[in-house]
Amino acid sequence: SSPGHFWLDHFVLDEARRRGIPSVCIVLSWDNLYSRGPLCRRPDRLLVWSEEMRRQAIEVHQFPAERIAVTGPLQFLYYDGPVTSAEAAAMRTHVGLGPEEPYLAYVCGSRTAEYDVEDVLAMIEQLAGGPFARLRIVVRPHPQGSRAAYERLLEHGVRLDRSPDLTSERTRPEAIDVGAIRHMASLLDGARFVVSSWGTTALLEACIFDTPSVQLRWMDSVPHSLPDQVRMVRDFQRYIHMRAFDETGATLARWFANIE
Repeated sequence: SSPGHFWLDHFVLDEARRRGIPSVCIVLSWDNLYSRGPLCRRPDRLLVWSEEMRRQAIEVHQFPAERIAVTGPLQFLYYDGPVTSAEAAAMRTHVGLGPEEPYLAYVCGSRTAEYDVEDVLAMIEQLAGGPFARLRIVVRPHPQGSRAAYERLLEHGVRLDRSPDLTSERTRPEAIDVGAIRHMASLLDGARFVVSSWGTTALLEACIFDTPSVQLRWMDSVPHSLPDQVRMVRDFQRYIHMRAFDETGATLARWFANIE
């Protein structure tokens, strides 16, 4: 499933090579060629999402260009069809939204729960009295992240979209099945806009549905209690793969000017 980023894949790739069986792997997410370290095993063919990722594979990992194919993000295959009225209604029931209640979706990182909560509380204050004050805030914890911190948002009128908890031993990987994927599609499709403090892939997923998205970069203008999480968010802004976004000039001020 991965070019050696998951250690169990090493056994499969090693055995395939020993038996002379060709191997094909796909890079699982848009940042993995920078954020997951070296390719510990080299498949015969590497599948990537985009031309930008092809460039990363060649320049960062010296992977042969003739063995790379651009396929798009295959895990988004089930986002292809339009969201049905039944799917949208089921999502709203699950989250606790009214049939026509407008909302924004805040999508979380996997390691920054307290930072997320503090940014959401600051966002509530900023939205009050403004053009988006009527929007219900729906917070979706990351499936691989802690979720206890988000519970205190309930007293502020926030709705939680309780994603499958992959940190629990009771949750099997197949919990994220087609139904769960279509639920996420419904959440992103119906949102007025999607917000995150972390550069989670969900911000890119929102683009599939032409839903505006924004990454908050409030940094020190909002008090944050955990230095480790502050450092992770700051370090993320320096990731090489963020440069393509920064070069577009897609700043928060411009985004608000456009959406209003």
